[in-house]
Amino acid sequence: GRAAAPFLSMRCCFSEAAAAAAATELDDEARERGPCLMLHRPKMSESESTDDDDYYHFFSLAEQKELRIEKNLRLPWQRDLLSPDDAVCVGSSHGWLAFIHPRNCSLYLFNPFIDSSSYYPYLPLPPIETLPSVISSNRYKSSSSSSMVTEYVFNGDGPYDLQPHVVTPEQLSLDFIQRLVLSSAPSPILLPNSHHRHSESESKSNCTVMAIQGYKSSDYKLAFCKPGDTSWTSLDECGWACEDMLYFSKDQLFYTLYQLDFLRAWDLRNPDSPKSSVIKFSIDQHQYYNVKRYLAESSGDLLMVIRYYSYHGTYGTESRSIKTFLFHVYKFDFIRKEWVDLPSLGDRVLFVGSNCSVSLSALDFPGLIQNSIYFACLDNRKIYKPLWRHDFGVFNLEDNTITHFDRCDLNNIQLPPVWVIPSL
Repeated sequence: GRAAAPFLSMRCCFSEAAAAAAATELDDEARERGPCLMLHRPKMSESESTDDDDYYHFFSLAEQKELRIEKNLRLPWQRDLLSPDDAVCVGSSHGWLAFIHPRNCSLYLFNPFIDSSSYYPYLPLPPIETLPSVISSNRYKSSSSSSMVTEYVFNGDGPYDLQPHVVTPEQLSLDFIQRLVLSSAPSPILLPNSHHRHSESESKSNCTVMAIQGYKSSDYKLAFCKPGDTSWTSLDECGWACEDMLYFSKDQLFYTLYQLDFLRAWDLRNPDSPKSSVIKFSIDQHQYYNVKRYLAESSGDLLMVIRYYSYHGTYGTESRSIKTFLFHVYKFDFIRKEWVDLPSLGDRVLFVGSNCSVSLSALDFPGLIQNSIYFACLDNRKIYKPLWRHDFGVFNLEDNTITHFDRCDLNNIQLPPVWVIPSL
């Protein structure tokens, strides 16, 4: 899977120089705007259609209002790569969004802020059939109609369920990719006849994509690839009970966090010979059943953010909701192998949700509240429970208070909002 895929008619140009050049092509206003929530509005029917369908929608934290970025409607979506308008977002990392399409499970990265007159704003990832839990895909003609039907066969849910399961592309897209993280911003692909030119001898991008995949935590598996690979590479160790992962740039390692209180450090710098080591740790955390733990890198430290939430309302009714009520932050002591309570982030700000957790300085973005955690919905599974209310806001570590974004209209959102940091 190390050889570059042909990417149909696209011109491959995975180089550091290409990434640097594309960085200058980003919307300057987007850079200054800083972190945004991407709001996935459902497409209207032709009878109800408005010009809103021609824009991507974002909620700007700096401006506290909804903004629109015009789509490039001439963009040639290639064969199996379908528009993100119809796809499910499964992650956000380094300014790129990861999507999987419910029609055919095509998996790709998309950057709404890139200059789409010079670069393709999307990058295909290897076929989902090459992920470790997927055994095969079957395509046949429907008995009830003349249309073709695709089904995916994947492994059972853990050691006590060894029977293969058969699911549709829509089912597979709903809850299969648990987490997807990039080591760095990937290099975009030049459009044909673009005025930018790069040498074919330029070095390949160092971007590595790592994914947690599977239906149940007992059967999570880990895999990685580089943009341009034809297949995912499975990691030998399983991802059982894997809660989160992060690329820790200080060590140039991926870290995965497990429910049984240990970390695993992954060295993927030589993709043909991945290495890993286990770090067991201790932590004195509040005992509470409903928690979500995130890994984050901030000012060279490895952090663990614990999110406490509760369920409210009657199950199966419109009153049903999840409410976050508390956060705790810990810093990892690599010498003592323990998490140490971190009562303050100083001027730093953390962003957590279905995105790769991000740390920024409030000094660089005056609109942000320092020593705070900006949180979005727990994960993408809430997409498919439309009666549940969106749970996102700002937690202030100074006084343990939560502020919600009252100016953000959530009445017509198809998917949970996801944090996007518009930079490469």
